[in-house]
Formats: sequence, structure tokens, C-alpha cells
Amino acid sequence: MKLFVKNEWLLFGIAFFWMITLVCIMQIMNQQYVFNDSKSYLFAAQQLYQEGIFNDHRPFLINLINGFPLLFGGSADAVFKWAVAVNLCCWFSTVLLVYRIAKMHSDEKNAFIAGLLFIFCISNLFFAFHLLSESIFVFLLISAFYLVQQYFNTNRIGYLSCTIALLLLMVLVKPISSELVILLLLYFIRKIKHLFWNRGAILMLCSVLLISIQLFAMKKQYGSYAISYVNTFTYYNYLSTKADCLKNNIEFKEGKNERAVIFNELSHSAQKSAAAADFGQQLKHNFINLIKAYCVNFYSNTTKGSVAVAVCENKNQANYYDFAVFFFKALSKLQNIILTFTGILLSCYCLLRKKIVSSDKLLGAAVLYFIAMSAISCNQGDRFHIVIFPFVILLLVNQGIQLKKRTFFTRQM
Repeated sequence: MKLFVKNEWLLFGIAFFWMITLVCIMQIMNQQYVFNDSKSYLFAAQQLYQEGIFNDHRPFLINLINGFPLLFGGSADAVFKWAVAVNLCCWFSTVLLVYRIAKMHSDEKNAFIAGLLFIFCISNLFFAFHLLSESIFVFLLISAFYLVQQYFNTNRIGYLSCTIALLLLMVLVKPISSELVILLLLYFIRKIKHLFWNRGAILMLCSVLLISIQLFAMKKQYGSYAISYVNTFTYYNYLSTKADCLKNNIEFKEGKNERAVIFNELSHSAQKSAAAADFGQQLKHNFINLIKAYCVNFYSNTTKGSVAVAVCENKNQANYYDFAVFFFKALSKLQNIILTFTGILLSCYCLLRKKIVSSDKLLGAAVLYFIAMSAISCNQGDRFHIVIFPFVILLLVNQGIQLKKRTFFTRQM
């Protein structure tokens, strides 16, 4: 137990030192670049706190978190600083959770290595310095897996109820997590009747209540029940429009092609209907180009480095800066390629083999799900793949331990 706590403090110290090192080398405190999505999150938070309006793209929970300084009359600058503080807390917490989860399957040494590997995932740290939801989402996701791992270890149904409650809550941070709830319920379908007979059921009901608030508010303001219209917008403007451009042999320009411009002028309900109808038409009449567009997006998301590194500027005119940017971009690109393909291979291996622990099968399913969903969009470097990085690291450690055990057993025989 003492070694366990000691290693946690050591990991925290290494993470803190690494964070300070990057802040100094990359002049993070002097950076002023703001992503378009960051502006969107700021606007959504201002709508919620200053006008009492739910944003059409950003669910209210992430806006509630990001916009907290606005409750006390804070400025936009205060919101950005608050977001960085929250993101860094989530990043540090994720480091420790990766270590704790790995410790459940291996020894102190391998668990410590797992924590170190996540610390040095470049993009996960760089994106923490922007007003984006990735750091919060990764933390909540790894927390959910920690809870489900506790269920496997103790067989206490309350942990499973809390996992589902957290996943439901995550829908109000990133709507993409909604399908994870369905997948988990299908996996534990025999346990569903037990989920509502423990204290964790109260948390599930609270999450459902918050989702209901989001749905009814969206219906009142925009005309239809929806968590967010961001998925509709993303599909039509990135995947569908790109497939149409391939069909007509014209250049894809993000958000600027004629059909995208027309789509963006529609009402939210009309956009939802148009996207659904378009998807059916694409499947019937433009299926090959739809697949091509999807593959192009997957290639882009898998082979690019960190855009959070790329936008850094040499504010202090340091001689080493260009090399530092090149190095971290190259490293993030290499990490993205290696972890993505390793994740795909290990996930398929875990799902196809029978003698694999249930937790690794869930990890594998989550990795494949996020990789598959990320290809709907593009032009964000490795941003959509950093969600899977801690999961792939855990799979590497877990399956590495299993391989050693099988090799040892074979030699003994």
C-alpha cells in the first residue's frame, strides 16, 4: 500500500515537471491562438449564463462547467483560464487513474510504465491548454472504466449503476458517448433488472433527468428533441459533402461548398431532416464515394500530428523554437499512428478471442467505436484519436502481462 501511494506521488511529480517543462519550452503562457471550436464553447457558455439559452451544438453540462466564472461576472479571459485549470486537473487525474486501473491487472512496475506512457502522450497535454472538451471527456471516460473495473473485481452492482450514470452524464459533455451506454447495457443485459435496486440507481435517475432537461429545452428552442445538432452538422458538412465533391470531381472546401452553405441556412429541424434524407440517398446512389470520403477522413485523422502543437508561435523569438515545434509535431504524429493501429489490432484480438477478460473486451469495443466515429469528421489532426490513447495503453499493458504468463506457462510445460 505504501509503495502504491509512493508511486502515485512520483507519477504526479513527473507529470507536473513535464507540464512545467512544456509550458516553458513552448511558451504556452504567451500563446494567443484560439480554435474555432474554442470560440464555440465560449459562446455556448455565455448563452447559458448570460441569456439562459441552451446552445444548439454544445450540451448544457459542458457549458455549465466551462462558463463557471461567468456566474461571478467573469470575463471571456477568465473563462479561458478557468478551462485550462479544469483541463489540467482532469489530465493529472487521468494519469493517476491509468496507473490505478493498470495496477488491477499487473504489478507496480508495469502500472507505473502505463502512467508514464500516458504522461508523454503529447496531444493530450497540449489540448489541455485550450477551451475544448477533450480533457474533461477523457477523464470522465477513464473514470467510467475505473468504475466498471471495480464492478468486475467486487461484483457489486452499485459500481455498474454508477458507470451507466456517468456515461449518461457524459452525453451532456460530448453526445458521441450516447452509443456507449447502449453498448454497455447490451453487454450487461442480464444484469439490467438489478441496476435499479441499489443506491447507484439514484445517480442514474439524476443523469436521465438532466438529459430530459436538455431534450425539452432543445425542443422548445429549436423545434425537435435532440441532445445536440453537432452530429447532424458534422456528418453533412464533412462526410456527406466530401462524398458529393468526390462524385462531382470538385474540390472539398470545409463549410464553403455550395451544398454546405445552403444546408447551414436551414432551420435546425430542417437540417436534421435533410441530413437523414441525404444519408439514405448517399447509401443508394453514392455509396462508393461515401466510403472513399470515410477512408480519406480516417487516413487524415490517423496520420496527422497535433494541431495544438502546430498553432504554437515563437513569441519570445527563441532560437530553438522551430525545432521544438517540429519535434513535438513529429512525435505526436508518430504516437497517433502507432497507438491508433496498435489499438485497432489489440481491440480486434481481444474481441475475437474467447479467453480474454471482460474488461479488455470492453476496452477494445470502446477503442474501435471511437476510431470508427472519428472518421465522420476530419481536418483536426489527432484530436479525435487522443480519446483512445489511455485505453490503448491499458490494453498494451494488460495483454503484455497475459503474453508473459502464457510464455512462462508454456516453458514450464
